Amino acid sequence: MIVGGESGPGARPLKRSGSKHSQDPMRKSFLPFFFKQWGGVRKKVAGRKLNGRLTDELPEIERQAQPPRKEN
Repeated sequence: MIVGGESGPGARPLKRSGSKHSQDPMRKSFLPFFFKQWGGVRKKVAGRKLNGRLTDELPEIERQAQPPRKEN
């Protein structure tokens, strides 16, 4: 799950209570959680930390074997 506040003109920040409720079910299900930003018109000031740390979890990607390419 990717969570974050809006960016751009007139952006609304993410409410702190909403981000916590999104993260808890992901933790209990052992699913990746990526916190993008707090958002709002001053998003750089608000930052990206959730509960004092960066949360950049991504899903594992399974790559299927590709057949060898034929050269001309």
